[in-house]
Amino acid sequence: MYLEMGSFNTLEVLRETDISFILGDETQEIFLHKKQATRELVAGERVEVFLYFDNQKRITATMKKPLIGLDQPGFVEVVDVNPRLGVFLDVGLIKDLLLSRDDLSFVKKEWPQKGDMIFCRMRASRNQLSAKLILRYDIPKYLKPTKDLVVGERYDAYNVYKTEEGQVFITPEGHYIYV
Repeated sequence: MYLEMGSFNTLEVLRETDISFILGDETQEIFLHKKQATRELVAGERVEVFLYFDNQKRITATMKKPLIGLDQPGFVEVVDVNPRLGVFLDVGLIKDLLLSRDDLSFVKKEWPQKGDMIFCRMRASRNQLSAKLILRYDIPKYLKPTKDLVVGERYDAYNVYKTEEGQVFITPEGHYIYV
């Protein structure tokens, strides 16, 4: 059975246990905790589930849709900072996604802090999902403003780049603002 990690896959419900539904086929079984199911399931039914790795690097499933995907970036919130690892992001799943310190500034005081918003996407490797920043010059590929900003109005914007002279911000719609 071919499984695409970090994406939705259609799997068969094999059986139900006290705490989970077991999905898959005769060669592989995937755990779907009942708390991660959005409805009751029946053995033999085919169901769309998002696949990710749990803390023990096992493939596990959820019926909930994450805020970002492999090809679908978005703004997600920093929920924890670990100086040895990087920052953890709330992507709408039970497990937060790590943005590695390798993808952050060498200057730790410039790292995003808890509550900050980051524009990123998921990245799948052999045994984990992680976050990947969208470079500031690639943001227009994903965000295209439909109307101009109005002088004197207030807008939410997130810092995406720091220069010696100022800061580059972007609105959720994709407007660049230099301060």
